[in-house]
Amino acid sequence: VSTQSTGDKVANFVARGGRSGGGINYSGFYFSNEQSVYSILGLTTYDISRSNTHPNVALAVSIGNSALVTSKFDSKKLVDQFKTSFDNLLAVSNDTIRFAVSGEGEVSVAIGLDFCPSKISPQAVNRGIHLSKIYQLADTITGQPIGKPLTNFQVGQEVLVTIEITLLDDVSSLMIVDPLPAGLEASEKESTKVSRCFVPYSFFSCSYFWMPYFTREVRPDKVRFFASNVRAGTHSVSYKALVVTEGQFVVPPVKGEDVAHPETMGLSAGGNTLTTKVIRQNNRKSLCAQKDLE
Repeated sequence: VSTQSTGDKVANFVARGGRSGGGINYSGFYFSNEQSVYSILGLTTYDISRSNTHPNVALAVSIGNSALVTSKFDSKKLVDQFKTSFDNLLAVSNDTIRFAVSGEGEVSVAIGLDFCPSKISPQAVNRGIHLSKIYQLADTITGQPIGKPLTNFQVGQEVLVTIEITLLDDVSSLMIVDPLPAGLEASEKESTKVSRCFVPYSFFSCSYFWMPYFTREVRPDKVRFFASNVRAGTHSVSYKALVVTEGQFVVPPVKGEDVAHPETMGLSAGGNTLTTKVIRQNNRKSLCAQKDLE
């Protein structure tokens, strides 16, 4: 039985940065019920001391004469987000970032960068993550790819998009974002997953236990995959899309990054042209007539 008072335990827990030992299970570290209670007490005590239980605080962030953020936070609004282009920041890069706060409460500010190239690179960009992407016809029954990669499709055909991911090191939180060409519409059907490890890893490291599970999110303009604790090696994800529009469309690069360390990222080669067309009615008749003659 510990002789420490609750206040001492909370203070020590916070002083250690929220770490107080803990056991290990097969999925990683876990915390005991006692540790969880002290964590809650520590955070609650901290919020009370900082007037964060009922915040009423305004934040203004500016660079020179340009206002970046003007927000007010209370119990109903705890988070705000602002985005700007890097070019706008370069225009005032010699000025100091100023933070002005008024009211009661504590505000934390985090600054992140989202890499968005101004021009599409015809070569892949590899900064720890190598990506490649191919389009193939999909079998409507089995869902498996048919034939070799293609760049020409017909409206109404189902396409299988396969993205290959090669990691030089383990990645704790891998995000893959594939913007859709304008002529394709992603399907909600389940994607396929394949994973394999480099030879230096042991059999246990490459067993099913360590295989990453990619969750998928389909949006009108993009398909997003996410997986945690992805081992170094080669992995692939795929999804189905339907050709819905006739024309020629530029294929945007697929982007991958470690969410926890965004400097670890990669882009597939982009700028290729995807051509889609409609089979005209007279062509269909001629094909039918040719079949009848045969």
